[in-house]
Parts: sequence; C-alpha cells; structure tokens
Amino acid sequence: MPELPEVETIKRGLEPHLIGRTIIDVRFFWDNTAQGMSPVEMTAKLRGQKIKGLDRKGKFLVLRFESGSGLGVHLRMTGKLIVCDPAEDPSNDKCARAVLLLDNGSRVLFSDVRKFGRFYWIERGEHPFWQRLGPDALYELTPEYFRKMVRQRKRIIKAILLDQSLIAGVGNIYADESLHRACISPSTKGSDLTEAQADRLYQVLKEVLNESIACKGTSYRDYVDGLGKPGSFQEKLAVYGQKGQACKKCGAEICRTVVANRGTYYCPHCQPDPQ
Repeated sequence: MPELPEVETIKRGLEPHLIGRTIIDVRFFWDNTAQGMSPVEMTAKLRGQKIKGLDRKGKFLVLRFESGSGLGVHLRMTGKLIVCDPAEDPSNDKCARAVLLLDNGSRVLFSDVRKFGRFYWIERGEHPFWQRLGPDALYELTPEYFRKMVRQRKRIIKAILLDQSLIAGVGNIYADESLHRACISPSTKGSDLTEAQADRLYQVLKEVLNESIACKGTSYRDYVDGLGKPGSFQEKLAVYGQKGQACKKCGAEICRTVVANRGTYYCPHCQPDPQ
C-alpha cells in the first residue's frame, strides 16, 4: 500500500504536469472508483475544472480546483496515478479504473489491481475523511504532540503508529523501519516509553520518511511514481521484508511476527521484547 513517502512522491511528480491544466473529460472503467456518486455525476462535476494545486495529508491526495472544489484520491492497496503521453492509450492498461483527459492532450491514468482505490468529490473545504486524520507525519507532527500522544496510551506502539486518526501517513513499512532504528520493540506499550525513547522515535520517524522520499518511495510490490517509475528505498530496508536476513546493526537474524494484526519485522537483539 502506498504510504506517505510514496504519495508525496506521486504528488511532486504530478504537480508540473497538472497545475494549470483543465480537465476536459473523464472516463471510468470501474464504477465503484467514484465514491458517493455515480461515475456520470462525478464526470459532470469534473469536466471544465482547472487544477490549481495538489495537496496531500497522510496517504490521501487532493487535486484542488480554482472553483474551490476538489478531487480526493485514495490509492489504497495497489492504486497508481500516472501521467501518460498524448500518444499513449491508457485504457489499454488491463487494470485501468479511470482516466482524466486534460486540455493539453495528456491523460492521467488511475490503475488499480485490487480495485480498492477511490475518487471522492470535494464540494468545498475539507472532505470528512480529511477531517478524521491526525497530524500529517511529515509536515504537521510536532515532538511535543508526539511525545504526549504516545506516552499517554497503553496501546502497543506499533498500533499507535498505524492509527491514522493519531498520525496520518505511517503504514507498515515505515512503522517497522522506524521502530528498528529507534531500538524499540513493536510490542512495547506507548505508556512504557521514556521521554527520551519517544523523542528518539519521533526523530527517526522523520528521518526514515524523508530518506524514502529522497529515494522516491519503496517499490516493494506494485508502487510506481506519477511518471510510472519505481522508487528505490526497498534497497535500504533494514527489517521490513527481511525475515531470515542478518540485522545490519548487530548481525542477529531478522524475525517476523504479527503485531497489531499486521505482519511485523524486527530484530530480537536490537529490539528486545518488553519485560
């Protein structure tokens, strides 16, 4: 699933191709992609909208229009948003779910193998899904909020990091990588962390997210950026997907378990279970 670094990379890649462009038509190939209204209704609303900018919060992307309305995009598990050359026919993609046709002849393909991704029409202001999110992990999260939020909860830290209502944008990959770098067991309760541990986790979480963005994301399975190119942070993963490999810090074998109902990778030596 694209997490914050992947969606941020897609946003940055799309901006020079979308800002200032006008949507002249939309084609839906999977009706459920249009959330909350029919594809015909959403197409009518999108026609003629001029794109003013792109916003992101957590894993959600929004195309902001000059009219004040917007199009929210949630890629979910396998969604891709890719700018295509005018000579290309994106409908040939067997996983094409929608295509935006722009006034310069280019097209924006929404491809989604699992069909979980959704488009949301935003009339004005913020969509309800945006309001339910916690602070964005990259741009809004502060050390004071993070320290207090984590240490006042008895939930395990992995579950806290994945809760989008508390922190927006962190998923399985970056939770595991951050906890390993901070030398914290994923099954430690938030309330058991010291202030120093919470501050360290905040610091490395920011580091990991920014490092992944610099690598244009993690192409672990399906992810590509807004131009159809893979990222490279998978080459730097320390624990995620590394079961049986040697820990890059200590040489111990990386293990896999289930924490917070999610497959979780960790080093038992660097991240000993809480007593």
